[in-house]
Amino acid sequence: MPRRLSLVLMSSIFGLTVGVSQYDHGCETDFGVAYVSLRPTAHPVIPLYAAPVEGDSPAAVLRSRAKEVGKNSFGVDFELTVFSTNSVVAMSDRLIEVFRVDEYGLPVRAFTPDSEWAEVSLDCKQLEDPPTAWVRIGGPVRVKFWSEFFGEDWALVFDCDTVKAFYSRPDDGYRIQPKLAGDSDNPDYCMRVVRTFGDWMEVYLETPSTFMEDSKTRQSRYKSANPPTKVWIKYLDDNGRPRIWYLWE
Repeated sequence: MPRRLSLVLMSSIFGLTVGVSQYDHGCETDFGVAYVSLRPTAHPVIPLYAAPVEGDSPAAVLRSRAKEVGKNSFGVDFELTVFSTNSVVAMSDRLIEVFRVDEYGLPVRAFTPDSEWAEVSLDCKQLEDPPTAWVRIGGPVRVKFWSEFFGEDWALVFDCDTVKAFYSRPDDGYRIQPKLAGDSDNPDYCMRVVRTFGDWMEVYLETPSTFMEDSKTRQSRYKSANPPTKVWIKYLDDNGRPRIWYLWE
């Protein structure tokens, strides 16, 4: 059994600590430089390889399956099967939940020089030396980059306090300290996407948060004589990983 795939089985034995919300502690999540998109209906089986070698047989497969979570209500589970031992590992808590229940992601750590293979983490909660595998890109296997992910007017927050920083222009030398509602340990704010510029993003800084406010009310305020402040944030780190995440109900 390839060593790095065997680590997944070991971690499943000892268990993982997962928060109530997957991104309550975003700085403890590896979102990858991009992600391999997993949509259960479109990608029921993803082959995983021990190395990016043409012609090799898969070392494991990642499968999705529907599960009933209530009357007439269904969710999805993911399972990793390692062929050398026929061992099965539950994977749902180790994947990025990208769009609630209809899209998940394997964090991409690196690409081969020809970009035909992606090395993926098999545990987004293990930042140091996670178990990894290789995925062949093409056909139904799609890679999505965070630079193309966040949509206009989305409500965002920083992953965690250590990366929270605001700027008057897209330049590290122009950091500002806007006052946020709430207290320092639990600031009440959100950011609305205006536009991106490289690793930078211009946002409306809404404090208190307008996450639950209807769009028409906000759009009217943006066009008023007293719109919310626009600031810049560095939304991607130097490796292309997101420093922000979006809010959902």
